[in-house]
Amino acid sequence: MRKTIAVFLASFMLTGCIGNLFGGGEDDTPPPRRVLKLERIQLAMVPDVNDNWPVPVDLVRVQDADLVSELLRIETSVWFSGRRTAFRNSNPDALIDSWEVVPGTVTDSFEAEVDVDVAGVLFCGLRSPPPPLRFDRDGEVVVKIEADGCVLSGGEPSEEKGILDGVLDLLPWF
Repeated sequence: MRKTIAVFLASFMLTGCIGNLFGGGEDDTPPPRRVLKLERIQLAMVPDVNDNWPVPVDLVRVQDADLVSELLRIETSVWFSGRRTAFRNSNPDALIDSWEVVPGTVTDSFEAEVDVDVAGVLFCGLRSPPPPLRFDRDGEVVVKIEADGCVLSGGEPSEEKGILDGVLDLLPWF
């Protein structure tokens, strides 16, 4: 009997609260699956990479988990040849940080903290471009640009945020 009541209450709460989980009201965008708490970012490019040509690097941060999936499917060369502009026009709330890094340089660290829950994707525009990379580090992060792509170091792994996190806290018997 107790399990039946618990299941009934859980289903009732899920159907009644699901709008609140997604923000409800005007903004019903689901939260990102991986919440970034990025504070600062630094870029470091090893010498003699990319035939000694500068490399464009974009960090794209969005609030919608579906957009993260869409971004990860875009080829890096397509992103830098015009898709970035189209994406920015279609998604004005997306945060796009763009840099161009010269081989053998290390940038000063940039303030990257935002006050909304976002997930991130990194594009590294080498001549032989790697696929986009899910940005999954928090705190102070270094993006190292190597011959075969970008590598994230420093910080800590980003926290997972599931769609039912808040609801399960309300149901202590589960």
